[in-house]
Amino acid sequence: MTSHGLTAVREQSTTANPVLVADLNETAPSAPLILLGHLDTIFSVGTAKQRPGVIDGERLTGPV
Repeated sequence: MTSHGLTAVREQSTTANPVLVADLNETAPSAPLILLGHLDTIFSVGTAKQRPGVIDGERLTGPV
């Protein structure tokens, strides 16, 4: 992420797996972008092509 201009910090959690927090232009006056994921979901190679993500309003989910 840092190679793309983001500031990334891995934060330890006392109740779950570590959390990765990444900021891009954290001083911008606009609303933030939140990207949420987790480490326990693993898809086979080709899943994203077979079941691409879906944009519904302001929400992006996938693979579906």
